[in-house]
Amino acid sequence: MCLRATLGAWVIGTPGYVAPEHAGLVPGVAGTWTDVFSFAALIYFMLTGEHLHTGAPGRIAEKTKTLRESKGLSAELRAREGACRSIDQLLAWASSPKPETRLAEPLALAAMIGPHLRVPTHGEPAPRLSALPGPAVRGASSWSWSWLHQPEEGSIVRSVAWDGYGRALASTSGGLRLWDGTLWHPTSIAGVEDREVVFVGRIGAGRWLLGCDDGVLAVCTVGGVTARMRGPGGGHRHQLWNGDLDDIGVLVSTGPEGAALHALVGKRWLKPLPLPDVNVSSIARTDDATWLVAGRRGKGGYVAVYHPLSWSIDPIPTPGTSSFLATDAQPSRHVGVATALGGSVVWRDAMGARNEKIEGGHDLSAAAIDPLGGGWVAGAGRIWSREPSGTWRRMWKDKTRAMPIVSLACDVDRVFALFADGGIVAGRGELGDE
Repeated sequence: MCLRATLGAWVIGTPGYVAPEHAGLVPGVAGTWTDVFSFAALIYFMLTGEHLHTGAPGRIAEKTKTLRESKGLSAELRAREGACRSIDQLLAWASSPKPETRLAEPLALAAMIGPHLRVPTHGEPAPRLSALPGPAVRGASSWSWSWLHQPEEGSIVRSVAWDGYGRALASTSGGLRLWDGTLWHPTSIAGVEDREVVFVGRIGAGRWLLGCDDGVLAVCTVGGVTARMRGPGGGHRHQLWNGDLDDIGVLVSTGPEGAALHALVGKRWLKPLPLPDVNVSSIARTDDATWLVAGRRGKGGYVAVYHPLSWSIDPIPTPGTSSFLATDAQPSRHVGVATALGGSVVWRDAMGARNEKIEGGHDLSAAAIDPLGGGWVAGAGRIWSREPSGTWRRMWKDKTRAMPIVSLACDVDRVFALFADGGIVAGRGELGDE
């Protein structure tokens, strides 16, 4: 409901902290994005002791202040120019005068700003998936496993992406569904209701990129679509996405002659790199400008290292494999993994790429790299973890589960495994006595 229709000429709120649509300065409907505007102003005040928005009451500032303009900013944060610049960009997005272009969720804003406020230390792991404290994976001597959600009938997960604080958005045979950490909820993203969602890709905390069947790429939160862009043409169907919309990202498309890799650099599409006769199943960013690409070529498995800025790709020999299904990487650790049918694994780190094998010949349908650079892979009813020696240790097993695990998400002491039927198993590492 429009606030002006509800409150008439009365405005309730502090100037500079109340959203423009609440103050009647711009047309718009109130929602979670209205709270985000106020939240951004409060964050700036807590960091600097000053107001983010200044000027005459009843007017919208054309430009928000930056952190380093403030005399009240702590010397510790002021010295971290990159962190200040990132926070400035997030606050500018969160306090956009136009409700439709503003970040829609306060929790997403907190999740994105939080890591920039932490003081970096040597060897510190990447930001955690959840806020729960606990021991690091490498220090855990035992693991406990439990079902967070039992499998369901009638809906198969086709594409899924986890966000930065324990939720997941999935495209299923029954439409879009959101995992809130406790339950699955059918969800309708405003702006894509009438489109088939081919893939879901994560682009930030609380933000996803949806690839639609009509070629539209939609940036969204659970509150709705915040931006749209047209993907590259050429009669190809967009299939996968991995990367950063504001930096470098890679879109995979498929056509009659095979796959093509499209790099988005500086919000411009570069010349596509064709991969004749290749079916790409998964891609993962391994460092600033390198991707691990996995799939099938002819009757054999295919893994390669893609360099979008040099328009080149380097295949990795994978003897004896039939098809690779999943990849994941940790760019800050320069580590990547690809998994295949029959228990084959390609592990790539600073020492190069090497082929490894998991005993039993199980089909490996999911892969993940934890924040400390440890490897995890999974198949139907089984999860393995990679030891520093290069061997793989089985961490969980349930022979009654025939459905494949389609996604793994790892924290420093948590592992979440999502099955194709919506079931979710969680593991937690525990420290032993020292």
